[in-house]
Amino acid sequence: MRRRIAVTGASGFVGSHACPRLRREGFEVLEISRHNGIDIMESSLEGKIEPFRPDIVLHLAIADGSPFDTNTRGTLNVAHAARRLGVKQFIYMSTSSVYGEARYLPVDEKHPAVPITDYGRSKLVGERNSLKVFPNALILRLFNPYGKGRTYFRKYPLLPPLMAGSPDRIEDYVYIDDVVDAIVMGAKKGWKGVLNLASGEGTTSAEFARLMFGDRTKPIFIKNVDAERMVADIRKIKKLGWRPKTKLKEGVAKMMKDIGFRG
Repeated sequence: MRRRIAVTGASGFVGSHACPRLRREGFEVLEISRHNGIDIMESSLEGKIEPFRPDIVLHLAIADGSPFDTNTRGTLNVAHAARRLGVKQFIYMSTSSVYGEARYLPVDEKHPAVPITDYGRSKLVGERNSLKVFPNALILRLFNPYGKGRTYFRKYPLLPPLMAGSPDRIEDYVYIDDVVDAIVMGAKKGWKGVLNLASGEGTTSAEFARLMFGDRTKPIFIKNVDAERMVADIRKIKKLGWRPKTKLKEGVAKMMKDIGFRG
């Protein structure tokens, strides 16, 4: 029997990559998004999901504006609906922002969670709400995903691109196909607990910009509100069989080709 997975935030960056792949992997997929007329904030959520009878819920939805309602109350609404419908596995996509400023690198899952942004705080509450309803939930702390659909450009392409933070800011970039690999593996194998989802390698904003735009296009570096140094310890997820397959240079080149960038 094909397993059924309901995906919130299906039209977002990660969801738009995950849903087609999950179908190719043999899952039946219910796409949940406002574009499909299903709002995770509504009391009618359970009734709209019930006919599908999901085995798994993959909760990717994030807020367009203020994060608190979507990431806290919305997550609780999704989790309660999933519990009442007898869902066997709950997967919550969290973020490295829950860690705040890194006290040491690389950051493992035992690093204190002291977020410094509203987004990080709201996602941490979302984690706790997920685990309150599903103690065996899978929490994926996603670092900095990139790929087709993740734009680093302004609305107006003739203006220089914007990059958050200083040129020396260090981030852990992970290619979207590798992110989806982890989602598929986690769903198939019933992973649980908290896992970092990242490449395990740090790259400065200046180097990432250079890989994207070369030396001819100079980005504008704007004030960053999140951590200035963030690199993941990924030993825990690697023990489960997942590996980041895509090298940064290769992934960036593919992303730029996919979006038709001409430097």
